[in-house]
Amino acid sequence: MGIQIFCSSSYKCLRCYLINARSLLNKLSELYHYLRVIKPDILLITESRLHHGISSGLLDPDFEYYVLRKDRGGGVCVFVSRALNVVQIDIDSLFDNIELLSFDLISEGSRLRFFVVYRPPHH
Repeated sequence: MGIQIFCSSSYKCLRCYLINARSLLNKLSELYHYLRVIKPDILLITESRLHHGISSGLLDPDFEYYVLRKDRGGGVCVFVSRALNVVQIDIDSLFDNIELLSFDLISEGSRLRFFVVYRPPHH
């Protein structure tokens, strides 16, 4: 699913995609296609099912994206083009029980905050 989400004088139009992967490891060729051919500015992934033993270098071997991850439960993961200025936001430990990742895009003094949240079906 792709969506063009934001246009202003501070930001170019961003091409963002949201994917429910249901495990990235068995879909690496599809991930590489998105990153190399479609070239999104931001790729948001739910149910990444990654763990600490999987390096971000395996996910982005060309080192063209910042890879932000929360490898808990089903997990969430975000790829942000290195052409953008990004800062990951630490979420209060109060929200450790949900799969939530947040980051800011910074451009010419303005910030645009993103959240990617996955709510498992049984919650």
